[in-house]
Amino acid sequence: MKLLRFEVAISVMVVFFIFGCTTISSSKKPSSFGNVSRTQSESQYYFFTEAQIQRKKGNLDQAVVLLKKAIEVDPESLYLKRELATVYLQKREDSNALGVLEDIIKDHPGDVKSLILYGGIKQVRKETEAAINAYEKVIAEDPMQKKVYTLLGGVYLEAGKLDQAERVFNQMLEHFPNSYAAHFYLGKIYGEKGNPAAAEKEFKKTLALKPELLEPRFELLKLYKEQNNSKKIVQIYQDILKNDPNNIRAAMGLGYYYHLQGKTAQAENIFKKLGQRSISEFEVIIKLIQLYIDKKKFDEGIVVLQGMLKTVPKSSEIHHVAGIAFYGKKENSTALKHFLKVAPDSRFYEDAVIHAAYILSDSDKNDEAIKLLSDAIKNEPNNAEFTYYLGTFYEESEQFDKAEKLIKQAIELDSDNPRYYFRLGV
Repeated sequence: MKLLRFEVAISVMVVFFIFGCTTISSSKKPSSFGNVSRTQSESQYYFFTEAQIQRKKGNLDQAVVLLKKAIEVDPESLYLKRELATVYLQKREDSNALGVLEDIIKDHPGDVKSLILYGGIKQVRKETEAAINAYEKVIAEDPMQKKVYTLLGGVYLEAGKLDQAERVFNQMLEHFPNSYAAHFYLGKIYGEKGNPAAAEKEFKKTLALKPELLEPRFELLKLYKEQNNSKKIVQIYQDILKNDPNNIRAAMGLGYYYHLQGKTAQAENIFKKLGQRSISEFEVIIKLIQLYIDKKKFDEGIVVLQGMLKTVPKSSEIHHVAGIAFYGKKENSTALKHFLKVAPDSRFYEDAVIHAAYILSDSDKNDEAIKLLSDAIKNEPNNAEFTYYLGTFYEESEQFDKAEKLIKQAIELDSDNPRYYFRLGV
C-alpha cells in the first residue's frame, strides 16, 4: 500500500521538476528567439547550449556568464531568463534568482512558469504572503495548473488558514473532480474544523479513488479513536494489515489498542511477532523510535517494547530503545538496567554505555561510572567518545591529571572534534 505525502516545506528544486519549468540537463533550443537575425539567433543558441554543457559539468559561474550573453542577444526571451534564475538557484543564490524573476513578472505579470518559480522560492524562504499571492495568480491565469492547488492549499494549511485552504481544494475539485489529493486534504481540514462526519466522507472518497493509500486509513483511525468506535478502529487496522501484512505502524498500533482494551493475548501475539521480525528487520526498531520515542510517547512505547522483549529478551536494540524510553520518563534505575544489557557488538553500545555512565554519576556513583567506561574502553580501545567521557568523569572526581591525559588521548583519536578541545580548555 502507498503513502500519500505532502511536504509543505518543499525544496525549490522540487518545484522545478514538478512543474517542468526547467530541466537542468536540457539541451533544447529556446522556443522563442524574439526579433533577432539568423546570425544573432545562432549566437544566442551557441551561448545557451554552451551554458547547458557547463551546467552539466558543474561550472555554474560560467553558465551564468553564458546565459547573460544569450540574453544580451535576445533580451525578450523569457525562457532564457528563467534558465538564468534556475542556475542562480543551483548556486543557492536565491536573491539573484528572485531578482531575475521579479524583472520577468514586472513586464509579464501573467507568466505562469515564472510565478511558480517565484512562489516556490518565497515558500521555501517562509515568506508566506508572497508565496500565496504568486500561487493565487497562477491559478487565476491558468486554472489547470493542478499541482499549484496542492502547493497553495498546503501554504494555507501551514499558516492555519483553514477557510482559505478549503476554498482552494474545492476549486481544485471543480477542475479535477477525481483528485484524490483534494479529497484527502479536505478531510484533514474538516477534521481540524471539528466536523468528523464531513472528514470521514472525504477520506472515504479518497480511498474510493485510490484504494491502495495508507494515510486516509490512518486519518480515519484518528477520527474513530476520538469517537471511541472500537469496532471501526479494529476494522481499519485489520484492513491495512490484510492488504499489507508487514505494515509495522499498523501492527504496533493494533497491538497497543488491544492492550488498552485488555485483550492481552491478542496484543502479546502481535508484539511477539514484531520482536521476532526485529532480529532481521531493523526497520522495526526505526519505526518504533519514530512512532513513540521521537514523539515522546514513552508509555505507549514501553508497552510495545516489553511485549517484543518476551520473544527476544536479549535484543540489544530493543533494550537500548527501552532504556531511552524509561530515561525519558525519568525512571533512571529501570533505564540503567536496560542500557547495561546492550552488548558490545551492538550499534547502540556506545550510546548505551554513555547513558548508563551518566545515570550512575547522577546517582552519586561516579566511581561506578568510571569503571563502566574503563571496561568499555577495554572492548573498544580506540573509541574517542569513551575516552573523552572517562576524562570528564575523572574531572568530576577532581582527578584533573587523569582527566587531562584522557581528553588529550581523545583528541589524538579524533582531532576534529571541537568538544574535546573545549573540555580540555575547561
